[in-house]
Amino acid sequence: MIAFDQLPCAILHTDHSGRILQMNQELLHILGSASGSAPPAAVEQMLPPASRIFLQTHLWPMLMRDGQVREIYLHLRTHAGERLPVMVNIGRSVLAGAPCYAWALFVAHERSRFEAELIKSRNRSEASAELAEVQQRFAQRVADASGQAIAFFDLAARCRFASSRFAVLAGRSLASLQNCAWHEVFDAATCAQHRHSLEAALRGENGSVPAPLVSSDVISDVSGSASAWHVAYLSSRDSAGIVDGCFMVEQGAAPPC
Repeated sequence: MIAFDQLPCAILHTDHSGRILQMNQELLHILGSASGSAPPAAVEQMLPPASRIFLQTHLWPMLMRDGQVREIYLHLRTHAGERLPVMVNIGRSVLAGAPCYAWALFVAHERSRFEAELIKSRNRSEASAELAEVQQRFAQRVADASGQAIAFFDLAARCRFASSRFAVLAGRSLASLQNCAWHEVFDAATCAQHRHSLEAALRGENGSVPAPLVSSDVISDVSGSASAWHVAYLSSRDSAGIVDGCFMVEQGAAPPC
């Protein structure tokens, strides 16, 4: 049997009131007890205020009810006053013929750092999402204020943004345009006319002439009457200069026949 002081984790035994009956050298080591100083006499002396409160309000009631607790996250207070994160398992035991509780404590530096990184990452994600929402609202207002029909399609030719005028002329709601495939917005004849201009823009080829007229039997104005219009497909590039989609931009009404 491995000797008590040779166990590879911090161990202590307490009575049912929390008085420490014995602890091994590993626990004394992680607490950093100074040479000649008296070890703590009770569990509460090893804990900072928040963990002491948790001990009284949660751990003792759980132990009295269930006889054990598993994977409880606490902080110890070292001799130098530092907070040391630990995972704790506690269970009923017997020491020298008397009932007691056996405590096993595992230092959790990595878990603490991991949780801190998770919190930072979550905060960054929430901030990024909030900023993206603000930018989306701003872009929507600017696009709507321009009075032009504007839509952005990603490299998979799916609509990621559209102005209110584009939605009206396409006979759809803004919500229904989100993530809608380009070929689903227009009829087959219009898609056939526009395909070359779309594919060229997604390859990064700008400066082409406006695409053919959008089919007047698909596009209607606010009053519901047929409305023909020119569009141009313009490549979009990210901050690294890589094409990430294209804009479909209204170029004005078609000239009268």
